[in-house]
Amino acid sequence: MGPEPAVTLARAPFGKLLFSTGARALPELHVVRVRQYQRAMTRLLGEWITQGDCSREDARRIADRVSGGTARRIYRLDERPAQTG
Repeated sequence: MGPEPAVTLARAPFGKLLFSTGARALPELHVVRVRQYQRAMTRLLGEWITQGDCSREDARRIADRVSGGTARRIYRLDERPAQTG
């Protein structure tokens, strides 16, 4: 999912999406794309809340999933590693 969340969120389940900058080459482009994504996502979720399409809690959950929650779940990043020895 790039910096146009409205298009992507209309096409796929929230729990299947991962944020990606889609940027290439210059590291600065990654920062710019993240900022674009954050502004677009904030604007979109704000519209959904205003229109009654979702609650503030739902909007937080959607933003968390797309912004990293799905990756943490898939790659089990919140789990503690097994201790050896």
